Amino acid sequence: MRPLTLYIATTLDGYIAGPEGQLDWLFDDEDYGYDEFYQDVDLIVMGRKTWDFISSLDEYPYEGVECLVFAHQPPKKAPPGVRFTSQSPAEVLPALKTQDGGVIWLCGGGELATSCLEAGLIDEMRLFVHPFLLGDGIRLFGKLSEPSVFLPDSVTPYESGLIELSYYLATGEDEFEEDGAEQEDD
Repeated sequence: MRPLTLYIATTLDGYIAGPEGQLDWLFDDEDYGYDEFYQDVDLIVMGRKTWDFISSLDEYPYEGVECLVFAHQPPKKAPPGVRFTSQSPAEVLPALKTQDGGVIWLCGGGELATSCLEAGLIDEMRLFVHPFLLGDGIRLFGKLSEPSVFLPDSVTPYESGLIELSYYLATGEDEFEEDGAEQEDD
């Protein structure tokens, strides 16, 4: 099964952009493993607000990789390989995850990430935590109706102060105590 991976930058206080969508806090001094991750991606999914930002760039950054945008109103034109759907992630993504292929990258934004999390669709999270507190902005996740449990996979610190936190979705095979801590085998 293809994993749906949330690969995203966030601040210490859980924002993915400033109040007006500002991203000036993002480090761009190195790729932080992006090129290696992107080699395994063959489908990018994003919400309409993320699409609006991406499409405002001088050059479309994902040429040659299929892209699916969740939007109630598709734009008048889009690059080849970009599709739009008004269906919910829960209606579309389970079937896509069963198809042959590489990683499905949940590129953004917060509303789509929350919908995918609520539907139990996110298999992995790779969060690139920047050492900033914005205090306000677009949150990584909105209000959740119930908790989700992810288990740590790895932590990668960088000299810049950025830390990559990797998690995977806890499944029924993972055992937990009532407080959420993983139980150890006897």
